[in-house]
Amino acid sequence: MSIDAFDLQNCQKVWNKLAEDPNLEENLLTVLKKLRKDYELSEASLIVAQALLHKKALRKFPPEMVSKMFCGLGSDSLALAHYREVMAYDLDKQRLNCLVFNSQALNLPISCFNDDYLKAELPQAGALFADPARRVKSGKRVLAAEEAIPPLSEIVKLAERLQLPTAVKLAPSFDKSQLELYPGASLEFVGTHKECREAVLWLNLPTPAFCQASLLQKDGT
Repeated sequence: MSIDAFDLQNCQKVWNKLAEDPNLEENLLTVLKKLRKDYELSEASLIVAQALLHKKALRKFPPEMVSKMFCGLGSDSLALAHYREVMAYDLDKQRLNCLVFNSQALNLPISCFNDDYLKAELPQAGALFADPARRVKSGKRVLAAEEAIPPLSEIVKLAERLQLPTAVKLAPSFDKSQLELYPGASLEFVGTHKECREAVLWLNLPTPAFCQASLLQKDGT
């Protein structure tokens, strides 16, 4: 089964419906057998795996689960999933297909949603992580946080409404003087090999606000 041939929208409807079945875990073999009438084995297995993840996501979430907004191809989601369960959201079906396949291949706990996190009433986790797209439709790469998709102000409003700890990945050129626009927020610049790679705006943290720089070494410290 190729990524291009995979019908994400149709399969998502199926696994969402399966996730509502209170006896799903007890009837996995029966469910898989029924799915095999309409789907290839690889598709049926993937649908069952996603249904189980969604079933867990529809319950009251533990605080360690993270919602990844605007996940794209999912490199950050895949990295996060080594440490936390992840719910990944994106409107781009093709990119989300890639994340579905990669997460299954790596056996990582990522539940994928083809939805607009900013607008839909979707399950919430214990924390949010957003990486606004800095390459716009024209192909131009933007640096200003308000020119990204979505703008930083929309993510801040969402974080305020949900009152969840939130990390927003920004360009390394983010002007730290803008921090005063977000009372209580913290700012961290992250670098590797003596080069600043990105900035992170932290919202709703249970700690005093800070502005700091972190340098990651080759040994992971």
